[in-house]
Amino acid sequence: ALVHRILHQPPADLRAVGAPAPLADLVAALLAKDPAARPGSAADVARALQEIARHHDVAPAPGTPPLGVGDPAATVRHA
Repeated sequence: ALVHRILHQPPADLRAVGAPAPLADLVAALLAKDPAARPGSAADVARALQEIARHHDVAPAPGTPPLGVGDPAATVRHA
């Protein structure tokens, strides 16, 4: 039953617990059953989170580097 729910039902909407709509939408996209509906990269997710934080007066955790500084997506080398 649990596996069936994971595979076939959408996750709970985080708006129900007070999450801002853009954050709920991002989490839903991250958990999308169709891989094509998911964000394209970790950098895309980081940018979306920064934008959400900017519009909802959420400060980054102490020590969090700005996007692009220490960004793994910017430094990964593909063979």
